[in-house]
Amino acid sequence: MMAAMRIRPLLGSILCTMLATLPAQACRRHGAVDAGPAFEPAIHRPPLAAPRATASGSAFDLVPVSSGAVLVWGRPSRLGGGVQAAKLDPWGAAVGNDTMVFAPTLPLSGTSAERIAEDALEIDASTARGSIAIIWVARNQLELSMKSVYGDVGSMRFAVPTLLGATHRDVTTGRGWVSIAARDDGRFQALVRLGDETCGAGAPGPCTTVATAGIRATDVERVGVPLSVPSACPELIAGSAWVGPRFHYGICSQRTGAPVTTAYTIETDVSVARTDEVLPGCQSDGFLASGDEVLVSGRCPGGRVGVRMGAHATGMRALPMDAVNVRCEARTPIIETSESLGATVRLVAPMDHLEVVLPERYVPHGARAVWTGSTVLVAIPISGEVALHRYGCDEGAFVATDFM
Repeated sequence: MMAAMRIRPLLGSILCTMLATLPAQACRRHGAVDAGPAFEPAIHRPPLAAPRATASGSAFDLVPVSSGAVLVWGRPSRLGGGVQAAKLDPWGAAVGNDTMVFAPTLPLSGTSAERIAEDALEIDASTARGSIAIIWVARNQLELSMKSVYGDVGSMRFAVPTLLGATHRDVTTGRGWVSIAARDDGRFQALVRLGDETCGAGAPGPCTTVATAGIRATDVERVGVPLSVPSACPELIAGSAWVGPRFHYGICSQRTGAPVTTAYTIETDVSVARTDEVLPGCQSDGFLASGDEVLVSGRCPGGRVGVRMGAHATGMRALPMDAVNVRCEARTPIIETSESLGATVRLVAPMDHLEVVLPERYVPHGARAVWTGSTVLVAIPISGEVALHRYGCDEGAFVATDFM
């Protein structure tokens, strides 16, 4: 009898090893020892929000909020134009109905050409403390201008848009005309590309004006003295980000014959400013605030490169981008830009502008990526629409979860 009792646990262990389909409870009843950690419970992920039609491949943005994310896009003129927004849950599913951020008013009379609805060619947005600020390049027939609006994420109500000034551009799709970033205290600061002017001191022209504006709930405040940029790149504004009281932004010029980005670091609490030339010959992918640093990457003829920018005392360091990898610790994705001297971005709290560090196999050029606190959402412009894709950690691997 004792021999039989000793044999039963052994048989249970053998059966559990041979039959992977045997339930774990049955294995424990037979006295088998678990071979490894228990499987994580399955996650129910709802279907992603449907694609939205856009006026151009840059007329959208995706930003994280405490309840998930907000997708903002510019509708084509044929659908009424203007700017719309959709609130998303942490998994990228639509919550409620779409919100009309700005609805253009059509004239009651005139030819069909004169009654084309105003649309948006480029959109940038940012969120902080339950508020959202949106800035865009508005196209009203042949006139182009910059507009901004301030809203509340909870109610999805928006103020009347503010006109920031006129601009010009030769292409419908492409970024670099607007950039907006939020401070920790909930204030927003925007960079806008305005018109051209004659360069001073006999320098060959034209020079392009870049102005800075503070976007507030009740009005817009002009900040500082506008920059005058000689030989501006097509994608002039490389990006912007706040880290505490420190403001980082980049401006691209081709004054040397090849694009180079001047990175500005403004330490507002001690009135210290620094400039560094970065990404020579490259096109910027944007600015990402991560911890006490801002990470910047760009696409270059020889591949992808990056820099890490800190406080004045820390300065700037190279950011290897030769072997970007995404691994998982349980449900937490961890982005590592290189095996040595790289940056590590652990996705815990919601974070925007992950297109700066994620590989292009996840975030193709022109897309936007955010971490909602539950998943990585990627907004990709495809054939006149913006479509959402989703990635996350599943069974220890960072994988697409669009249909999981």
